[in-house]
Formats: sequence, structure tokens, C-alpha cells
Amino acid sequence: MMTLYTRKVSLSLAVVVGVSLLGACADKPGSIGWCEDMSAKSKGELDRR
Repeated sequence: MMTLYTRKVSLSLAVVVGVSLLGACADKPGSIGWCEDMSAKSKGELDRR
């Protein structure tokens, strides 16, 4: 039977893997899809660095 600690570790690992997989689906900067997404955003939504 799983202990509470093991369940927390397993859940945390599952969340990290899920977020990593979803982040890998983003378009690469400079690609056609990325440019289309940027042109669809309003000027206030753009990330200023």
C-alpha cells in the first residue's frame, strides 16, 4: 500500500511531466504559427523583455 509521502511524490512527478509535455507543444519563435499567434494578440498581451 502507498504511503502518503509516496502519493505526494507520484502526484508531483505526474504534474511536472504533464506540464512539460504541454509546454513542448508551443510553436518555436519565428515559425509561421508563432508569427500568426503574435499578430492575433493585442499589443497589451505581448511580453516585453
